[in-house]
Amino acid sequence: MPTQEQMFYQAHKRLADANKFIMDLARDPSNPLTNNDLRKLVDRFPERWGRYRGLIGKLPH
Repeated sequence: MPTQEQMFYQAHKRLADANKFIMDLARDPSNPLTNNDLRKLVDRFPERWGRYRGLIGKLPH
């Protein structure tokens, strides 16, 4: 059974990995994530993608 501290760092790593993933998608040289793509993801899966709503308007069109 992990300790509370271990669970904290595991959760922190999951969030950091998710943030890195979205930045990798946004900076992909061949097929970057666009505002329209992100808007569709937020509308379709708000519980997963809603926290990235602030990036809409800052990504390529």
